[in-house]
Amino acid sequence: MSAPRSMTGRKQRYVTAAAYLGIAALSSVLFALAAKYRGASGTDTYLGIVWVFALSAIVSASLLPPLLGKRLGRATS
Repeated sequence: MSAPRSMTGRKQRYVTAAAYLGIAALSSVLFALAAKYRGASGTDTYLGIVWVFALSAIVSASLLPPLLGKRLGRATS
């Protein structure tokens, strides 16, 4: 049997980008649902969605590459 193949660098970057954008989008949707439930104004909700998306993307973009690198078979810096 052959050894398991690790992902190429480009494919791993795409997987990482999809993961952190997905996390950011999901957190924004959850924020929108919470804001609607609490009765926030439209402006507050829209600005909050953008803010949550941006912060979630920044945080997950710095945390996910090392974690996914280990899981996908290649260490990242």
